[in-house]
Amino acid sequence: MDKPDLAYALQLPPEEAVRYFQSKGLVLTKSWNKLWQAAHASAFTVAHLSMLDVLLDLFLGIQAALQTGSTERQFLKLLIPILQARGWWGKAIAPDTGEVLETYPGSNEPVQYGSPARLRLIYQQNMQMAYMAGRHQGLIEGAWATPFWQYVAVRDAATRPSHAALHGRVWRWDDPIWITLYPPNDWGCRCRVMPRSQRKLEQRGLTVESSADRLVTRTVPAGREPDGTQRWAEVTGIRTGRQADNGQEIVMLPGAGWSYNPGQAWQDTLADRIRERQGVLNKLTGTGNGPD
Repeated sequence: MDKPDLAYALQLPPEEAVRYFQSKGLVLTKSWNKLWQAAHASAFTVAHLSMLDVLLDLFLGIQAALQTGSTERQFLKLLIPILQARGWWGKAIAPDTGEVLETYPGSNEPVQYGSPARLRLIYQQNMQMAYMAGRHQGLIEGAWATPFWQYVAVRDAATRPSHAALHGRVWRWDDPIWITLYPPNDWGCRCRVMPRSQRKLEQRGLTVESSADRLVTRTVPAGREPDGTQRWAEVTGIRTGRQADNGQEIVMLPGAGWSYNPGQAWQDTLADRIRERQGVLNKLTGTGNGPD
């Protein structure tokens, strides 16, 4: 029997991950860069998807995977026939006429709708995001006992050198590094954070670092606008102090759209909703002055 891919690896009860995912609304978007960064904490979307019923199918599929610990293979087995029946499969080309129905911005290439590779990406990114966002709340609540967070990379052939350069390194829970480099930090990122106590640091000979004077903000490509022009975005990363094969220092930069903390964004979203609802209640009952 297959073990749940991410739940098993993170050794994390899924309750908070499920709660994070279930709190999202559904948003249709034409491109991946239209729903930006922290907005993903309150909305589920799949780029180039204009059919709400298909988006709901994908949402329910991820939700079921979180609740049951379904593997990637099980997720694909469930969703492929559903998406094929909906007609959201293959290239965006009309089967009867050969007409291209939709292209990528600034390109003549037909958009790829459903495919095994795309479903794997949807599964991996949403599962990883949910687990890491759910994990963040527990890390914050336990910071009094384990105030040090260790960055952990998978370290295999698929791991980016910049992510591997942070593996095993430790910062305090309130160090600014976690504002923009709390995983996942890019498409396909499998990194995670492990809490450590002072005693554990001493046992393992670990040193607590500071990101002071080492954080860098740079402008990176962020896809294209609908008219095909290049879009740019600022991301904040860290100079790692490690050298690449060419002798240059490795700088760990999150991907465009990933320069934020998904767990903190989720908590901020919940706090905003509570204030909004309290404001409505105050107006209905004539008490208070509304939200601060």
